[in-house]
Amino acid sequence: MSFHEIDQYLNTFINHENSLNEFSEKDINLNRVCALLQLLGNPQDNLFIVHVAGSKGKGSICAMTASILKEAGYRVGLYTSPHLNHHSERIRVLDKKGLCASEGIFADAISFEDLLGVLEKIKPHIESLLTKEDLGPYSFFEIYTVAAIVYFSQQKVDCVILEAGLGGRLDATNVFDSQIAVVTPISLEHINVLGSTIEKIAREKAAIIKSKNQKVVFSPQEEVVKNVLEERCRLFDIHPIWAQAEDFSAISLALKGAHQNQNASVSVAIVKVLREKGFTIQSLDVCKGLESVYWPVRFEKIKSHPEFILDGAHNRSSTRELVKTFKKYYPDRQATVVLGFSSDKDGRSICEELKPIAKKVVLTKANHPRAKEIEMKLVEDIFSNVLCLQTKSVAQALSLIKEEKDMVLVTGSMFVASEMRRLCLN
Repeated sequence: MSFHEIDQYLNTFINHENSLNEFSEKDINLNRVCALLQLLGNPQDNLFIVHVAGSKGKGSICAMTASILKEAGYRVGLYTSPHLNHHSERIRVLDKKGLCASEGIFADAISFEDLLGVLEKIKPHIESLLTKEDLGPYSFFEIYTVAAIVYFSQQKVDCVILEAGLGGRLDATNVFDSQIAVVTPISLEHINVLGSTIEKIAREKAAIIKSKNQKVVFSPQEEVVKNVLEERCRLFDIHPIWAQAEDFSAISLALKGAHQNQNASVSVAIVKVLREKGFTIQSLDVCKGLESVYWPVRFEKIKSHPEFILDGAHNRSSTRELVKTFKKYYPDRQATVVLGFSSDKDGRSICEELKPIAKKVVLTKANHPRAKEIEMKLVEDIFSNVLCLQTKSVAQALSLIKEEKDMVLVTGSMFVASEMRRLCLN
């Protein structure tokens, strides 16, 4: 298969990420993931897995923890989603001997040759299982999750950092027995799939805790979420570790913002558990890992004249943190805000949070199936005292703002921010 043929093959599988509003529990059957792994010899059995679920900060915590382990000399498999440019970015192996991601966007991602080899290995088994009607059709995420585990096993990684895709209980990543389970801050999201209350969503994500042999690390949570998580731990007689705020004033965190300080504190708590499990990680490794971690579109400045900032904040709480970070680094300034939304997100609440820092607004739409059309009148009503413009595409938005003399902030959707990043960096 060529590179194009790989994409074509993967596109034959249902991609629920492109249509979350049409996705429901009936579309999920973890037995088909288990069946495929069994035919492949259960490659996960020899892997040390840190499983991370939650609503906010999952990717950052995964990236930070992997970066620290890499600095300590370990070979680390990192599986995250969604991707910015190409799906191969989801599967990475970090190794001090290899390329660093900062040398090129995700230069440590799985290569075309390795991805081809993995898919050719699993393809015959997929085809043999497609005849079993009780299993149902595979999804892109299920196939890619299995491909990641096969690759990490082939690469003989010392540790796998595994980010849950959606929820936890029925996520494809939850078929694996993790040694460490981590739950990051939980908030209302994907209510059509995970439940209409924060308590229901917390129960879905808490389901990655499933064995008395696991160590469990929690980010600080709302009281109702805390109660759900502790109740889950009591089922398995687990005493969870609640991450405590760490002092990072002596180092320069690569990822900016108070929320990233909290994420770094969770990563440090994970490191303490890893040490208990036999990993040798020095304090200097932690500092270097947090200072060098590469995780784009998190308050990322890609230009200086004018300042051009990209952030994937896509709900009220993450946008609130974005605004706090903006005010910390630019206390007396406002920005031209380029905004776009996804179909499963509340655009109004995002706009309301951004209002204090917007001097002009450009409403746009990403080239993605989940991109959402939002009425210009809604935006104009919220940003009533500033100029509001609208474009049909991110490329048009870039043309409109490229002569801006003051700073630009692109946010509202990971898809808008990542598309703008591609266009700006070509």
